[in-house]
Amino acid sequence: MWYSRFFMAFAERTARSRDFELAKIPYVGCGVLASAVSMDKLYTKIIVDELGIRQAAYVPVMKEQLEDMNKVVNRIEGRFAYPVFIKPSNAGSSKGVSKADNREELEAGLTEAACHDRKILVEEMIVGREVECCIRRRKRGSEGFRRG
Repeated sequence: MWYSRFFMAFAERTARSRDFELAKIPYVGCGVLASAVSMDKLYTKIIVDELGIRQAAYVPVMKEQLEDMNKVVNRIEGRFAYPVFIKPSNAGSSKGVSKADNREELEAGLTEAACHDRKILVEEMIVGREVECCIRRRKRGSEGFRRG
């Protein structure tokens, strides 16, 4: 089973799971579809909404809409109080991500996110605790493990 530093360095890339599946090599991580969908934050948000799972509220913004920055910012400010988080939809967990405490920072964050992807998410800030867990499938059933 593949679980190397090489694999972990590229764990967020759908191509790795695809390559392993095509070669019929066991690996650790999401399958191709789950990996592809979850790497796109906007599609993940849409699916999670459809499943009725609570999450941070968001406003999707397309890069083309930034031609009228004032209109986009007004739409966001009409929905959320500051601070907000700006994220490119497909740039991993840190590239192009920013927090905005005011209009000027929001405009800068949108411009930066647009350098990384044409789809951008602006999310409300939520205060809470993040909980991570994994599910391991075994022949006789699944086990849940909490890591916090």
